[in-house]
Amino acid sequence: MAKAETKVIKILKKYLKEVKKVCHVDKAILFGSYARGKTKKESDIDIAIFSSNVNDENRLETMTRIIMLIDKLNLDIQPIIFSYEDYLEPVAQMT
Repeated sequence: MAKAETKVIKILKKYLKEVKKVCHVDKAILFGSYARGKTKKESDIDIAIFSSNVNDENRLETMTRIIMLIDKLNLDIQPIIFSYEDYLEPVAQMT
């Protein structure tokens, strides 16, 4: 594993440890340039977080709280939070 990949994994583990204090994390998926291995100097870390504690009523509040963690930890992460049901639902096929 490349040194940069190891660093990103450590950063994400640190971040997700704090996120778990805010909401349950059922699944976390790295996407974007880091997932594709096409990072640039200005690349941030994109992560989708799926939680069974998140619903339409509390999504914004939960998102705000996990974004505040980024400032607290001084990390360059772009999280997006979804309900775990969003993860389980099949994506509609495009015709």
